[in-house]
Order: sequence, then C-alpha cells, then structure tokens
Amino acid sequence: MRNPFRRRVPETADNSIETFLTWFQSARPQSYKRLDSEDWAAAHDEQCAQLQSQIRNDAFLNEWTTEIERLTMPGETVLEIGCALGATSLYLGRRGRVVTGLDYAQRMCDTFITNAAALGIRADAICADITRPLPIADNAYDVVWHAGVIEHFTNDEAQFIIRENARVARRCVISMAPNAASLAYRIGKEYAERTGGWLAGEEHPKYTQQDLFINAGLRNIREYSIDMNFALAFLPPGKLRDTLTTIYQNLPTSDDIHQGYLLVTIGEK
Repeated sequence: MRNPFRRRVPETADNSIETFLTWFQSARPQSYKRLDSEDWAAAHDEQCAQLQSQIRNDAFLNEWTTEIERLTMPGETVLEIGCALGATSLYLGRRGRVVTGLDYAQRMCDTFITNAAALGIRADAICADITRPLPIADNAYDVVWHAGVIEHFTNDEAQFIIRENARVARRCVISMAPNAASLAYRIGKEYAERTGGWLAGEEHPKYTQQDLFINAGLRNIREYSIDMNFALAFLPPGKLRDTLTTIYQNLPTSDDIHQGYLLVTIGEK
C-alpha cells in the first residue's frame, strides 16, 4: 500500500546530489501540527478496495506487518493502537490472531469493522483517545502494539500512552516508531516537509523508547530497526537515493547499521 502521508515530491532538474543539496539548503522549513481525527481518516479514504484485495490474496503489505506476525502467535488477543484501516490487524486476523483495532476516528473504526466483515475476519473496534485512560480492563489483551503512533505526541503524552498500553497488556507491548537514526528517512522527511509534500503532521522520530518502557514497568526490553528499503523510499528519485541504496545493499554483513525506517521496541509484562 502507498504511504498516505507523503505526496510525490518534486525531482531536481538533473537528479544530481549537488543539485539536490543546493535546492535543499535554499528551501525554507515549514511547521506542522498534529492531525485531527478527520484529517487522519481522510488520508486513508481511497485505500479500502486496495486493502481488501491485498488481504484476500495474501499479498505482501510491509515489513512491519510480517514483523508483528513473527512476534505474535495464533490464538492470541492482539490490540492495535491507532489502527486506521487496520491493514496489519486484518492480515493477523487471517492468520489466527483475535484482533481489535483502536482509533480516535470513529470513521476509521467503522471502516475497520466493514473491511473485517467483507473478509470474513473476526474483529472488534474501540473508538478512544489514547491520551486519556483507555476504556479497557487490566491485562485484557495478550499483545498491545502500534506502528507510526507514538511519534505524534509529546514526551509526557507518550509516557502516559505506554503506561496505559502496559496496563491493558497481558504478555507484551510493542511500539514501532520512525527511527531518528535513519539517514534516508530523516533527509526524505525534511525534504517532503520543505516542499509541502508531508501529510503526516507533526512527527518526532525516536532514537530510543527504552525509558518510556522502563518507566511503564515493562521488562526484558529489546530494540532494533526494520525496513531499510522503506526508509530509502522517502528520498526523491535521483543520485542520492541510488547511492545510499547501493551502499546499504552492499554492506559486508546482514547488519542494517540501524538504518531501518522503524525503531521496534518490545517490553514484557
């Protein structure tokens, strides 16, 4: 599926690194605010038919979908925070997980249930504001997870969110946030913001989420990055993307040198 939060950004005249850097330095930074629930829902409006087709045909969605599948087990109850269309949750539902999507836009919750019904998947939805206590009992779900959520909140809000995640989780909490150490993502994000091609609103990438997890009482915390190719896709076509792609793809080891788009943090109860 396409990224609903990034327009196609303009290419430089000759796609050289020099031209890109000259243009980049002259472009003025812009400020962005957090998306409200309607902006969030509108960003996904055109993807429902595509989503249903992909899920029905077991088509590859993205690397974080396969990562969440790896980290969960059939039969487990899995709550996705900030589910939007719930693509990954629907994928998990097809693979034996009992899935629930939570979102602050009622339209997203309704769409999630509609898509689940169309695909014959058992699913529930909860409409709630995650900056307030969740209307969910303690230890209600085996796994609580989210991708592309925590970076839109202040540190105090993020700490509250992870504490609530930990409260309602029985086994573990998984948070996937844009990786502040990813060079391609950081340059591409800044470029999209300066060209008006950024649609995700205010976003603060993370170098680590360990303190948030420790303060929430979670243990056995581990952290790593995934999806280097998606990070590269943030860059406009041209020599810079080509050069970084060649470097990353020809590393002498399987280590991604922490350049994946998403920082994955896992904490156990």
